[in-house]
Parts: sequence; C-alpha cells; structure tokens
Amino acid sequence: MADPGSDRLLSQLRWVTGLSAMLGATNNLDDIFSILLSGLLSPDGLGYSSVVLVEVDPFQRFYSGSYALAYHSLEQVEQVAEALRSEESFMRADSASATGDEEEEDRRHRLKRTSQWVTLVQFLDLDGEPNKSFKGQRFPIRRRARPGQPRDFLSEALGMRAPRCFRKEEVAGALPLEIAELLEGQFAVVPLLWNHAVRNLIFVDRRWSESPSISQTDLDELEYFASQCGLAIGNGHLIADLNQALKDLKNLETIKSNFLSTISHELRTPLSVIMGFVDVLRNQGVGPLNNSQATLLERIARNTAHLHTMVSDVIDIAELQIEQSMYRTLTLVDPLAVLMTTLPRLDNRRRDVRCEVQPVIPDGGVPRVLSDAGALSRVFFHLLDNAMKFNTGGKPVRVVFSVEGSDLAITIQDQGIGIPADKLERIFEHFYQVDGGMTRSQEGLGIGLAVVRMLLHGIRGTIQVESEVGKGSAFTIVLPVPAGEGGGTASQDEVPMISPKKPMEFMDEEDEQAP
Repeated sequence: MADPGSDRLLSQLRWVTGLSAMLGATNNLDDIFSILLSGLLSPDGLGYSSVVLVEVDPFQRFYSGSYALAYHSLEQVEQVAEALRSEESFMRADSASATGDEEEEDRRHRLKRTSQWVTLVQFLDLDGEPNKSFKGQRFPIRRRARPGQPRDFLSEALGMRAPRCFRKEEVAGALPLEIAELLEGQFAVVPLLWNHAVRNLIFVDRRWSESPSISQTDLDELEYFASQCGLAIGNGHLIADLNQALKDLKNLETIKSNFLSTISHELRTPLSVIMGFVDVLRNQGVGPLNNSQATLLERIARNTAHLHTMVSDVIDIAELQIEQSMYRTLTLVDPLAVLMTTLPRLDNRRRDVRCEVQPVIPDGGVPRVLSDAGALSRVFFHLLDNAMKFNTGGKPVRVVFSVEGSDLAITIQDQGIGIPADKLERIFEHFYQVDGGMTRSQEGLGIGLAVVRMLLHGIRGTIQVESEVGKGSAFTIVLPVPAGEGGGTASQDEVPMISPKKPMEFMDEEDEQAP
C-alpha cells in the first residue's frame, strides 16, 4: 500500500517542477510573482495558508513590502480547492478537443498556466486588505547590531541561505509588527537568492491546514521551490533594471536634444545677423573697402558660413531625435540637378583646396529617384565637403552615378588620406572624429556623417563606405528608382567639369531652392 505522505511529496515535487517551466516562459516580474504566489497558496501546490513577500533594496538598505495574501477561513480554502478542481476539469475537457495545431496548443498551455492564479485572485482579493496597505511599506535593515540594541530579524535574514522555521513567539519584537500580524503560530522564512545574495524573503504559515506545523520535509520542498524561483526572479529584476536604464537613457537623450536645439537656435539667430552685416560691408553698402579690408571680410564671411552650417547640423540632429519619426514625404527628384544646385555652397572649400568635382554620368543618363530634394542636397553637401576636406594634392573628387537594378547608386570618391579599417564602424556616430586629438588639422564637430545617415534614413536611402589609408575613400548612397523611370537627364558630355578656376556664386543655406 502506497504511503500517502510519499504520494503527497511526489505530487508536490511534480507540481513545483511544472512551475519552473512556467517561470521559464516569462521575464516579467509581475508574472513571476503571480506564478510564485499561486504555487505557494494553491491547495494543489504547496498548500500554505498565508504568504508574505518582501523585496530587498538593491543597495540592501531596507526591505519593501510586495505581497501579503492569506485565506480568511478554512471554508475559503475549501471553496478555492473546489474552484480549482472545476477549472482543472474544464481545462482537461478543453485539451481533449485539441486539433494538434502548435499555436493553438501553446495558447491552451498558457491559458492553463494562468487559470489557477486567476481563480486564486478572485478569492483572495489582490487589491484589497491586507495586501493593499502592505505593498510598498519599508522596513529598515541594520548592518550590525550594536550592544544593547534589540534583535533585528530582517537583518539576520540576509545571512540565510536555506528556509528556516520559527515560532511567532520566538521572534516577538524582532520581526516588524506589520509582518508579524500577518502570520500565525509556526512559520517558515524562505530566502530567494540571486548571485549569492538575498533578493526576496517569503514568509509562509499553515494556519488552516490539518497539520499547521511545518516539518523538515516542508522545508526541503520550500528549498527546492526557492531554487526554481530565485533565478527567475533575479532575471526578472535584471530585465526590469535594463528596461529602466533604457528608459532613463531615452529621457537623457531627449534632454540632450532639447538642450542642443535650444542652444543651437540661440546661436543661429546672432549668426544670421552677423552674416547679413558682413554682406552689407562686403558689398560696400556703407562705403568703399581697401584690399586688406575686403580680404578680412572674406575670411569673416567664410568662417561665419562654416559656423552657421555646423549650428544647422546640430539643430538637424536635435530635431530628428526629438521627432523620432524621421521619414519625409518623398517625390520624384532629379539627383543630378540637386547636385548642381549644391555645388555653389561648396565654392569656398573648392577654392581653398584647389579641387575639381567631376560628375560621371552613365550612357543612359541619370534617372529620377524617390527622395526629398532638401535632404538629398544636405547629403551631397556633407559628403562632398568631407571628400574635399580630406583630399590631397588637388586631385579631383568624382561623383559616379550608376543604375543598379531598381536603385540608383551615387558614389563620391576622393583620393585623400583614407580612413583606418578599425574606425569605419564609428564614423557615423554623433561628434565622432577619426582624428580626435586637440592638434588635428581639420576643423569640424564630427556630426556631418551623422546628419547624412539620419537624413538618408528619412528618405529611405542607405549608405556604404569603402576606404584605404593613403588611397582615399568612397561613400556610396543608394536611392530607390520608381518603376518606369529611366535615364533622362544630361549625359556625360553635357556636364561641365566643376573646377576652382570657374567659381560659382555662393548660395546660402536659407536661399537654397529645391530643384
């Protein structure tokens, strides 16, 4: 004849093993605690009458109340047991009609996992007393008991590594009153460990059980139970901490973007005023200029325009980050026309480095693409500005157009200093510069390529880069060509060489017209 005690132990061990599978299916702390509490309180589980759960602060300065649930009477225990049996019968009947579909089977399995906790919540009133008043209460932890201080049970519990049994009268005065009044007679304390440290404490009693005492067998069951729950709770806390860190990082990013946007706008306003007055002086609106004065004003205009461009880039980054949605309304755009209207803005740079810009057009011409003219112009501006800035020996910069299937590839090639292979992955980061030293030879904030990447994302384009130190770099942007669009713009013979010997009139950013 089978031993009823052995059968009960085997049944509970099987139940706890099944519980571990449920815990493995979620990283949500609320779900984990729900499964944990249902396992402790269910008459079909470990069958305890009361459960008190507290959480240790990550810095172990205090405990905080999480859950306090208990049956109010033996009659309520029997009602819950009957409800669970009815629910189990329903689930078995439902499972018998299973079709074999894996998705449907998974749904049924999830439903079965949650049905027990739903039934318990209905009877134990999760939002009622005492759980409502207990949740969030704080209980301080003393690191070391000083001579003459009363015993502090919660501080002692930090050193527990296995469940232990106590009688309420044994710990009178040492256990916080808010916890003590939720327990009756003999109770067990179960530490839940993660990374060898106590993360939670569970207090359980069996006041409504036929045998309210807690045996060594019960403690063994609880230790096995705690081993299954501890890792799941630790992982849940880790996921929660990571989610909170991500939320804090996003908030910080928003604050940074707001700050950059505000400061940048405050800078751009006086810069526009300065540029206006410089233009008046350069055009001799307040009197004639000698050669030295004209040269100085030319330098002021050039550097003010450069500063204005950098401030505009910062504003672009800030606004795109704040808006989050970076997509723009796309229309049919002639990329060659956009290139030609962008080149005048680079005239000062071309004259400084004595560099030619050479468009290379395929025989069929350049097809129109789905894009945004303003965004594409800024992409051209930054890529060409970089190409000329880091070019060497006055060699030409080539802009090669090529049709690749349903896309148009535009490659901007320079023959400059190149980029080390270990730096390529970072060049599109905000404020990153390959040469970040204070003695670097080239000016700039390191945000031009970050703006390029964000603008291309908004117009559904992509960018690739190939580079070799000492031989130059090639940045290739790829844009979609709509069906029916073939090459119809100027051919190679019709496009002039853009050289520093033929300067074009400078066009400011605000005056730029979309093609």
